[in-house]
Amino acid sequence: MVFVERSASKRAAWAVSLTCLSLVATSCDLPWVGSGSAPLPSPVPTESPEERSARRDREVLQEIYRVTIAGADAVDAQWFAQSLGSRVQGASFEGIHNGLLHSEAYTRLEKGDSRGTRSNPLVLDRFFWLIREFNRAIPEPARFGASAGRPRRVPDLDGTAGPTVSALAEPRDLLSVFEDSSVFTLKRVAAEQGIRKVESLRDDRVGLARWYGSFVVKCNVLAGGQEGRLQVDWGLARRGSGNEAFHEQWALSASLDQVLWEVLNRTHRLINMSGH
Repeated sequence: MVFVERSASKRAAWAVSLTCLSLVATSCDLPWVGSGSAPLPSPVPTESPEERSARRDREVLQEIYRVTIAGADAVDAQWFAQSLGSRVQGASFEGIHNGLLHSEAYTRLEKGDSRGTRSNPLVLDRFFWLIREFNRAIPEPARFGASAGRPRRVPDLDGTAGPTVSALAEPRDLLSVFEDSSVFTLKRVAAEQGIRKVESLRDDRVGLARWYGSFVVKCNVLAGGQEGRLQVDWGLARRGSGNEAFHEQWALSASLDQVLWEVLNRTHRLINMSGH
């Protein structure tokens, strides 16, 4: 009898351990957490929907700061507190990201980055690819003036004064505008074009999902190194999936704000990794 009671106790302990492991494996609510292709089991309901949403917001805000401010050792505490407060008041991830991207602090990074990209053809190659990808099949492809490759300034915010070059032009033509740009400037310009692309498909969620699935797989191929191993850390394992249908279905179920952040996240990470 004692033996049976102890066995039952052990089985209960194992059940608790497995439950804990399940919670660790499903610690993020985004649908691609984990390394396998099979869907993960539903998380054990140990937190309320409100708590789960707040945790997800904190995780995404940390990611926004880290991938936008490439090389940051830690998330700025003041920015994080302000952004979290804005999120509670209803601010979108897009709005919070744009506020950071066009802040004085970010402009200082653009001006202070003296490396340029002339000696790093990989950065420019991936930047040009992103620009073309975001402007294909869009009603009015972007055009870039001579100042578009410089740090953001007022009043010429879009850099279209004087002669311009189409975003769909050959790389050699775009090179005249962006060859001396800092990595932070390229990240800002590419992110702005990513936003335009998603906004152009706002009213066509099926079309957006199809484009997104294709875009994700293309990014993963572009990020592949020798033997097909991904050279870019996307932050979550399933973001690296080559299953286009999987990403398309996720985009259909996600909010527009979530899809847009995923596009921006990939944009920043692709250029960040190329610049190192």
